[in-house]
Amino acid sequence: MRLILAGLGMGDPEGLTAAAAAALAEAEVVLGSERLLAGLPPGLPGRRLIPASPGRAAELVREHPEWGRVVLAVSGDVGFHSGARRLLALLEPLRPEILCGLSTPQYFAARLRRPWQSFRLVSAHGREADPLAEALNHREVFFLAGAPGGAAGIIRELCRGGLDRARVTVGERLSLPDERITAGTAGELASLSFADPAALLVENESGFRRAAAAPGIPDGEFIRGDAPLTKLEIRVQALALLGIRPEAILYDLGSGTGSVGVEMALLARRGRVYALERDPARLALTRANREKFGVRNLIPVAGSAPEALAELPPPAAAFLGGGHDRLRETLAVLKGKNPAVRLAIPAITLETLTAALACLEELGFRDIGAVQIAVNRLETRGGARLLLARNPVFLVSGGGPDG
Repeated sequence: MRLILAGLGMGDPEGLTAAAAAALAEAEVVLGSERLLAGLPPGLPGRRLIPASPGRAAELVREHPEWGRVVLAVSGDVGFHSGARRLLALLEPLRPEILCGLSTPQYFAARLRRPWQSFRLVSAHGREADPLAEALNHREVFFLAGAPGGAAGIIRELCRGGLDRARVTVGERLSLPDERITAGTAGELASLSFADPAALLVENESGFRRAAAAPGIPDGEFIRGDAPLTKLEIRVQALALLGIRPEAILYDLGSGTGSVGVEMALLARRGRVYALERDPARLALTRANREKFGVRNLIPVAGSAPEALAELPPPAAAFLGGGHDRLRETLAVLKGKNPAVRLAIPAITLETLTAALACLEELGFRDIGAVQIAVNRLETRGGARLLLARNPVFLVSGGGPDG
């Protein structure tokens, strides 16, 4: 048996490679989806079979060793989010020959008259993707879109994240006679519907406005108003205790100016930060600093803990920087959402320190610790340089992998 795994391109028979066309012309049997087989060139002599799954296709090949020439057809290119990967694993002992095809990003870029080597390639077709994170981290993102959300779902996610001015180009039924390409801002396209599958190119210039992800933004860079600010030295130590990963879901509870939330969002560039604040004026400051630093993955939330946490996704870590009048209830909710949640709780008074430690112990948190941070900053007074002490702050921590 000569077994060939062939990428058939975009669906237009004229887009077949010469090698794929020759293999189809010589095949005794062609296996593929109904859509693919319906688009094959007319007059091919081989039988056409539509297996229910890649597993069934592999079974048919093994059950019929008498077949001389067999083509397993997949759409696009075998190397770009294709069913070829699973077929190859199932048929590896038979060593199928592989013929590459024309991929969607290749075709789409050519239709747009532009190179595609700088595209970030993402499949949101039958799998989860995070359009906002991709668009914030890459200036040009190609999405292969399909169920469940499709192209319209990706555009809605961009708008929800404040990227309604991002440039979006959508390609539907590419290479076919009724091909359609639509371009505009995400906001302009948000009310439209699109066929599945579709290709999208998202171009976003308003990503993170701070190149460095390392914590330690100078206090003076934040828009502050009259709200208290968690100072640089406290922020850096708290973020270190939280062990933030790039894709993490995080909480900044009692966000105030949003200084901690901004730093969290810069560290978790592929995640989300929910900044909870009950005071409208301070929530406005959080929003202002969100815009200043371009951290659209920071989501301001109006309300108080623990009630406002009910609808939020489980956090990997949380900073409890606001008032501590309902500390125990808030910690219980956080532990219920994620038993392994990491916590950092600043305390200025010994009473808050004692209460935080007691609550963590009572609720069964592990890895409980506390550190006192006493900072002296160099200042010039009357021509002399002095190290002036700041109020010491305790940082209480707890949680971790074992919950």
